[in-house]
Amino acid sequence: MDFFSNLSSKLSSTGKTVAGKAKEMTEITKLNAKIMAEENKLNKAYVEIGKKCFNACQCDLGEEYAEYVEAAKAALAEIAAAKEQIKVLKGVRECVNCGKELGKNDLFCGNCGAKNELPVVEEEPEAVDQVCPVCKSFVPADVQFCPTCGEKLGAESVVEEVVEDVKEAVEDVVEEIKDCFDGE
Repeated sequence: MDFFSNLSSKLSSTGKTVAGKAKEMTEITKLNAKIMAEENKLNKAYVEIGKKCFNACQCDLGEEYAEYVEAAKAALAEIAAAKEQIKVLKGVRECVNCGKELGKNDLFCGNCGAKNELPVVEEEPEAVDQVCPVCKSFVPADVQFCPTCGEKLGAESVVEEVVEDVKEAVEDVVEEIKDCFDGE
């Protein structure tokens, strides 16, 4: 029986030791988490101090900070350019009043109700470097056959024919003007 009593007391003692160590580890883990949370707060405060300092006096920080100021300016420019590209790709724009995102066809802001003029979108005309000699369709320079009638295109002959057509049209207009003045 002595053996079992001894075993029982050792198990109880070991259990208490393990429980004590577990409690100690829990407390250490809690304290480490608290330290990390406070360090995160501190880092956020440092970042905010840096932002305020940068925004307030970015030109007067001295030479020791010049490298960082230039890096921040370059990063801000890259961020702004990337945001603009995203807006273009998404087909959105900003409200003139509150800066919130608007759809490309929204006349009024859903956030503040401000009226926003739709931007005038000037579509670039398709580059037309030739005119089909048969059907007179405007044809892009990089095609060899007219997409309207299928005629094979050649740059020199097309230009010559267009010049001739223009000359004829001008001569016709000049004749009509002469006729108008002769009739008076």
